[in-house]
Amino acid sequence: MDQPLTAAVDGILFDLDGTLVDTVPDLLQATNDVLADLGLAPLDAIRIRGMIGTGERDLMRQALAAVLREPPVETLLEQAHRAFDSAYAQANGRHSRLYDGVESGLRQLHDRGLPLAVVTNKPHAFSVALLQSLGVADRFAVIVGGDSTPLRKPRALPLLHACAQLGIAPAAALMVGDSPIDVAAARAANCRAVCVTYGYTRGQDPREFGVPLLSRIDALPGLLQTPLASGAIVALSFPAA
Repeated sequence: MDQPLTAAVDGILFDLDGTLVDTVPDLLQATNDVLADLGLAPLDAIRIRGMIGTGERDLMRQALAAVLREPPVETLLEQAHRAFDSAYAQANGRHSRLYDGVESGLRQLHDRGLPLAVVTNKPHAFSVALLQSLGVADRFAVIVGGDSTPLRKPRALPLLHACAQLGIAPAAALMVGDSPIDVAAARAANCRAVCVTYGYTRGQDPREFGVPLLSRIDALPGLLQTPLASGAIVALSFPAA
C-alpha cells in the first residue's frame, strides 16, 4: 500500500552522472586512456561504474589503486589526474546518453515554471559541455560543478549554493540523485531527497538509502499534485520505498 510523503517544493536539484546521464562509456574511455599512457592495464565498465560520484581525482585514485592493488603514491596520482583532464575533454559527451524519460521529464518540469539546477561533483566546464552536447543545458537555471564551491557533495555547500542561486529555501528544495552521496548532501543541507532506482549506487541497494525511490525522471512531474503558480507550495506524493 502506498504511503504518501509530502514536501514543500519550490525548486529541484538534480545530480548528473547516474541520475540524468549514463556517463560510464566516456569515463571508461578517459580512464583507460590514462592507464594505457602509464603502461597500466585497463579496467572494465563494471569497475568504473562503482568508482563514480566523488569527482575525477578520486576516480583516478580508485582506478590506480585497483590496477596497482595498493594506494598510488601522490606523484603518480597527480600525473594521472592532470592526464585525465585532457583525456576526458576528448571523450566527454561522445558516448554518454540521457536515461529514458529524462528529456521529457525535464521539459515538463521546465514548462511548468519550476526552477531546476544541476548539482554534481563533475567539474563545471565538463558538466556544461556534456549537457549542451545532449541538448538539455537550457533546462537548468543553475549548474553547480565540483569546482564551483570549495566543498563537494556529500557536504551541504554545493546544494546551499544552488538554492541561493535559484532564490529558494533549502527546505523547499528537492534533491534528485542516485547514490548515498546525494542523500547525505541533501540531509546536510536540509533539503528533501529522492533517488532514482537506476544509476551508480556504489554497490548499495537504493532501498537502503532511506528515501523515496523514483523509477524515471518523467514520473516526477505527475507527482506534483498541485498546479504550479509563482510562490506556490507544491505537494509531492511518492509510493513507499
